[in-house]
Amino acid sequence: DRLRDKMKAQTILTQKLASDRAESTGQTKEAISSEERHRIARELHDSVSQQLFAAMMLLSALNEQSEKSATPAMQKQLKMVESIVNESQSEMRALLLHLRPTQI
Repeated sequence: DRLRDKMKAQTILTQKLASDRAESTGQTKEAISSEERHRIARELHDSVSQQLFAAMMLLSALNEQSEKSATPAMQKQLKMVESIVNESQSEMRALLLHLRPTQI
């Protein structure tokens, strides 16, 4: 009877240790995943977002200059490109927000 109680206690302890290990592994995986998302978000922000911003500034300047000298067709194309870059910036912001979820 005593041996059975010790075996039962040992089984419970083994199950608890296995559960703790699984929980720890899950937390470690989540931490690694979170760090990787933050790294990717930083890289996208520091490269692509900045390039899109620069392109938008150049396009805005071109649009202002084109009002005086460009044909209506060229002005229309510049506006279309500006719209595409603006939409790309919005999509990048949404992606960055998704990659960097708020902490609870």
